Amino acid sequence: MGNESGKISQNNNFLSKYKISEEKIGEGSFGFIYKATRIFDNKKVAIKIVNKDGISSEILKTILDECQLLSQLNHKNILKVIEWGEDHKNYYCVMDYLKGGDLFNLSNERDFTKDETFHIFDQLLNAVEYLHDNNIIHRDIKPENILISDLDSLDIVLADFGFSTYQELNGPDLTDWPGSLAFSAPELIKGKPYRGTKSDIWAIGVTLYAMLTGEYPFWSDNRSEMVRQILKDKIDPDTKGLTKECYNLLNSILNKNANNRPTIKQIRKSKCFIIMKENYEKRSSSPKRSSSPKRSSSPKRSSSPKRSSSPKRSSSPKRSSSPKRSSSPKRSLYV
Repeated sequence: MGNESGKISQNNNFLSKYKISEEKIGEGSFGFIYKATRIFDNKKVAIKIVNKDGISSEILKTILDECQLLSQLNHKNILKVIEWGEDHKNYYCVMDYLKGGDLFNLSNERDFTKDETFHIFDQLLNAVEYLHDNNIIHRDIKPENILISDLDSLDIVLADFGFSTYQELNGPDLTDWPGSLAFSAPELIKGKPYRGTKSDIWAIGVTLYAMLTGEYPFWSDNRSEMVRQILKDKIDPDTKGLTKECYNLLNSILNKNANNRPTIKQIRKSKCFIIMKENYEKRSSSPKRSSSPKRSSSPKRSSSPKRSSSPKRSSSPKRSSSPKRSSSPKRSLYV
């Protein structure tokens, strides 16, 4: 590749190992993602190709740091980087190919049963716990960055580590504010130094709330109002889709005081998690049920807003009534 037209040149040693499709499967801020086949074993992969021209050394370092970080991680619920390299024009990052899309888009197409919600939530906890045990903070947990590796089982992997960073248990606090406003914890909005594990927990809570209720806990078409909600408002215990036990869990996860948020181990000991797990295990041993019905007429939700732009939402409080997603080239599902 190496130019704006997205044409691929395979006349180099790195790409010679792969047969690359001309069809883009994703597009990030600094590169394209193509479906490819590894020649020696016919394994399907996704290759991110980043042109070196016109990209600052700081951005290139961020891209390389992300690929290097992911290549060192080994967890079934985290996107696997197979290898990465470069030539005189481009950097290449080879990842597992996942055809199931992301959780955000899937939630626009269908509802999730309680068992499916638990299965996804449990896997997300597994992934984030693994990261935190290795002193890695994700800092951009949201449905768009949760990829579906199997549509039948709803197995997932966590992706997009562009904002991730290291923070040791007794290391210095973090100070910068990356990610999306709808998933940002109050301490980030206030500009206070923060512990990354606690802000990741907050984002997990927003994601769980969205899966259970079909809406975000804090949302407005006005940025200032949305900030006010995150800083001041509490979730409503009478929200449709929330049991008493899950309300209590989410109320603790979405605590404005980061020090009072539970750890992942404490989340697993909550009544909400225990009940969901017991029901999941009980029903999973029963004859297989049909999958959740597709949403036939509900318009798609808009994607999670970035801090740099105001989130869009219709006058209805439900996310399912938000404007349809545009047909412009989508951002990468991978990085």
